[in-house]
Amino acid sequence: MGESANLPGEPFLKDMKFILKTLSVAPNGNVFPGCSMSHKRVDKEYMFNILDCNKDFLQKVNNFCWLYPINEKARNMKEKFAAIEFCKTHNIEVEHMSNADYELIKNINSIISAYEQIASDMHSMLPSLDYPEIDSIATATTVLQMFENGMPKGFINLYLDDCTNFDEHTKSIISPEWCRGFILHITEIDKQRRRGRKDNTGGDNL
Repeated sequence: MGESANLPGEPFLKDMKFILKTLSVAPNGNVFPGCSMSHKRVDKEYMFNILDCNKDFLQKVNNFCWLYPINEKARNMKEKFAAIEFCKTHNIEVEHMSNADYELIKNINSIISAYEQIASDMHSMLPSLDYPEIDSIATATTVLQMFENGMPKGFINLYLDDCTNFDEHTKSIISPEWCRGFILHITEIDKQRRRGRKDNTGGDNL
């Protein structure tokens, strides 16, 4: 892949921040993210019930997280857009926001939704990859689709800056060819890991 590719040992696959939340347990055993939530929401939006755990609490948390794989920057942008939508629905003015600004954030939010679905699909297809690797390959796939759909480079750069973990060097060299090469590279990592597990166990994990 040459100079145009960052490899998984390099900085942009390290020290990535994902969603950091306190987990709370309601009186009925429902586990939910955060410290304060109405009883109605706890009964509707809980992760799982602690009474269903059989020494697998962390695994249940992990399984839930994979249902909503998203990095911190993208999550913050989604929350910002949700707040703006709330204001618009309730006729609350959002200061210093033009219609063009709103449409821009709305479009970015739709890209984030696509990225989140891609990340979920990638986890199913490439199960040996961890959160940073899934985030990176989902980001590369999302950006490749943006290039292929003819989106302006300025809009792609805005998405990269505000919603991804790619470092400055990666953002400066990113292109459709880079994305394709990186996707192939990370896919090969998954294949090698699963092949190694098959060799070690004698089973068919591929």
